[in-house]
Amino acid sequence: MPCSLERFGSDDLPEIDPPVGESVPLAAAFGAEDMRLRHWHGVNSISWSADEKFILTSGGDDRAKFWDGESGELVRGVQIPGGVSWADISPDGQQFTTIGNYLTIWNAGSGEQVRRIDVPGGRSSFIKYNPSGEQLLVYRSPRVYVCDLTDDEASLKKLGQHVKAAHCIRGDWSPEGKRVVT
Repeated sequence: MPCSLERFGSDDLPEIDPPVGESVPLAAAFGAEDMRLRHWHGVNSISWSADEKFILTSGGDDRAKFWDGESGELVRGVQIPGGVSWADISPDGQQFTTIGNYLTIWNAGSGEQVRRIDVPGGRSSFIKYNPSGEQLLVYRSPRVYVCDLTDDEASLKKLGQHVKAAHCIRGDWSPEGKRVVT
């Protein structure tokens, strides 16, 4: 069964917890209508582009997908070799980044790979661009890194490590982009 997007009105809302392979509801801007963005095996991450023209999702089907932020139509899907556990759009909308077996930066316009970076650590992971788009917060269990995207090498700086009892699910940058929290 192919991945698809469905639109529905507020009277037709599905149950909150859809079974595997079902779509996940996402409220459109201003709650005007709900959209369903579909991935096999669930949606791992969702992020809007800064201009709200696109929504980027990643899923258990090893794909990152760009959806039109207005109509909800699928614009482009990219198969991610080795899988994807998280995806994020750069603040300028020119790139998106995925993390699975590798940290991979993609051209948002063409879907072509720009660079791939090996990040030490386990499988559990997430990424988040800072407000300027010059750095990425990278979590790869159990380590937390900052990736400098202004550096040709895209060097990783280890910030710390979570202890075995503390599993990190998400992190974020402060509004000025100088501090992180996980």
